[in-house]
Amino acid sequence: MEKLEIHPTNQQYFHQLLSFGDEVNKLCLVNNIRPIVYGSLAYIFYTHDETIAINDIDFLVDENTFEKLTELLSTISGTSCETTDYHSIKFFKNGCKIAFDSIEHYLNDTNFQSVNVIINEKDFELLDRETLKIVYQRGVNNIPAKRDAYDYKLKKLIK
Repeated sequence: MEKLEIHPTNQQYFHQLLSFGDEVNKLCLVNNIRPIVYGSLAYIFYTHDETIAINDIDFLVDENTFEKLTELLSTISGTSCETTDYHSIKFFKNGCKIAFDSIEHYLNDTNFQSVNVIINEKDFELLDRETLKIVYQRGVNNIPAKRDAYDYKLKKLIK
């Protein structure tokens, strides 16, 4: 299993965020929900680009688990929930944000793999690098507000 110590530009916040992410990840796993990390945390793992901040942790899960996730995460003291109209659900605790996105929607028609890794002594399952490139390419093509950020990350992943 690959291990990496990550030190993004917002290290103090990231430490809190990663602890929250680890707590959520473990709660999911013991309740038969398989969260797969993608987004900035997976990006920095593959590229080692510590010039960016990590502001949230993005997980992919089956959309039919959203209701169960809401029930489970409500058991964590201080956690609040926000639903969206774009196949996602967000959870907040002490200013930290965890997003769960629909794997069926975000990876539709995509064969993907995942890898188990250790990030700063926390175990996670990450989306594979090739599929992460596909996700960022779709972002470049479909989300004008984030096009530049996604394009930057996509270029770094291709190197």
